Amino acid sequence: MKNLVAYVLASGALLSGAVWAADAPSPQDIANGREKAMKQLGGDVKAAFNPATSQTDAKAKLADAIKIAESIPSLFPKGTGIGDPGMTDTRALPDIWKKPAEFKAAADALVAALKSADAAGNAE
Repeated sequence: MKNLVAYVLASGALLSGAVWAADAPSPQDIANGREKAMKQLGGDVKAAFNPATSQTDAKAKLADAIKIAESIPSLFPKGTGIGDPGMTDTRALPDIWKKPAEFKAAADALVAALKSADAAGNAE
């Protein structure tokens, strides 16, 4: 009976792994998703600093931009750069993967700048 339970559990794990692998995004899907996120980030920042945007909407847009900025390093996994298998279109610079510490530092600086802008807006 123990062997049967172990077999059923192992089979379930293998099947769920196969399903997960079939649903895993391709490198190009990942690159397309990050391009969409970066465009959203730019639009949110532009709206947040547009004088025509209400203070409430600007604060919400800035909060959305901060969430995206915090996720930037995870949007650029290895295997999603120019010349990688499965990649047909990306504008991501190769230095992202060649100099990951510098890339993360730049992403962290963006987050800090957005949070600073948010804090300044709260002080008004």
